[in-house]
Amino acid sequence: MTTDQYGVPHAMFGYIDPDFDFFGLIGRVTALTALVELRLWHLTTALHQKPQEEFATRSASDLVRLSRDALATEDPASRALGEAVLERVRAALDRRNAVVHSVYPSPTPNLVYGWRGWQPVAEIRTSERELRGLITELVALGGDLGDLMVRVW
Repeated sequence: MTTDQYGVPHAMFGYIDPDFDFFGLIGRVTALTALVELRLWHLTTALHQKPQEEFATRSASDLVRLSRDALATEDPASRALGEAVLERVRAALDRRNAVVHSVYPSPTPNLVYGWRGWQPVAEIRTSERELRGLITELVALGGDLGDLMVRVW
């Protein structure tokens, strides 16, 4: 049995072209989402003017909801900007969950087909280009959440 440099058997996920950095893409999505969630946590604490511990165990979807609720007291321009950023965060987190929690048999750059086996079975069809787009959006959201926090602090 042959393995990759980390000891994962080559046959475990089917054939993956060694020139296709599939797991590097998934890793970047995961790492960038952790940063986005951290900035979302900071934004939530700033909007509510409470210690970070108040929100430490909350899910990202809870933090989006709590931040939206707190935006009601902001000026209209900040509220509109905040709503737009939080909607992008929500959409990116949904996409991240679909990407990270799926199993991918034999992904290729042009078609990455994944599925999650609980009922109902969930499928994802994406591509290297779309995953790179998600990475670009997560990078932008990291900055946009920081900018929004400074604006409302």
